[in-house]
Amino acid sequence: MSELPDWVPSGVDVSVPNAARIHDYALGGHHNFAIDREFWRRAETLTPEARPIAYARRGFLGRAVRWLAGRGVRQFLDIGSGLPTLGNVHEVAGDADPAARVVYVDNDPVAVVQSRALLESEPRARAVEGDLRRPEDILYHPEVLELLDFSEPVAVLMLDVLHFLADLERPGEIVRRLGEACVSGSYLVVSHPAPDQGRAFAPPLPGEAVTVARDAAEIAALLDGLALVPPGVVPATDWHPEPLTGETSLPAILVAVARKS
Repeated sequence: MSELPDWVPSGVDVSVPNAARIHDYALGGHHNFAIDREFWRRAETLTPEARPIAYARRGFLGRAVRWLAGRGVRQFLDIGSGLPTLGNVHEVAGDADPAARVVYVDNDPVAVVQSRALLESEPRARAVEGDLRRPEDILYHPEVLELLDFSEPVAVLMLDVLHFLADLERPGEIVRRLGEACVSGSYLVVSHPAPDQGRAFAPPLPGEAVTVARDAAEIAALLDGLALVPPGVVPATDWHPEPLTGETSLPAILVAVARKS
């Protein structure tokens, strides 16, 4: 095998496809390998809508972070982050304020190791290992507490991760516990696959579980007790769309931003 790039930590098996790197490739990133690209290409043959959906998710992330930064939010906790690929949170937030701080959290140790390598020169961004199913482990993680001040507003991002939690795992309770840890003026941001859109998704990526689709009412219920920011729970392409983009509405992904009063 040819020499690996500097951003690949020692011990990472690049002969096995990795979900975070596959997402990176889908978004036009460069931190992926042939095995990841091949997996994505096979998935796209089964699901031609997969790439537009990936772009819609990433577009919403960028618009939401810019919107939050415009309202003074300078701290971001990105749970289920994958790799900090193109249009990542710390770059978007840093454009608004170079002092913005971001912690990326993922339960995939490979993604975390690679993220740390990519963030070595970013003093205001770091990656830690954590599982949304154990929110206290994230909230009280030493590196999270070292970088984020929970006495000030925080934006908790949960994009494309809540659908891995079955109803029996009480996702609403997990979201509530995260919200309770934040002060007034904080925000929770979610994206989630909608029902009856199964054909719009590629097969599960390596390491991913079968997902649970939820409708707008169910997603709003996960955010109970928080104030939904207009326009509420809508397709990703319809949340504060940028003018003149000509983006077609994609109902497969629903999103919402909610504020803690």
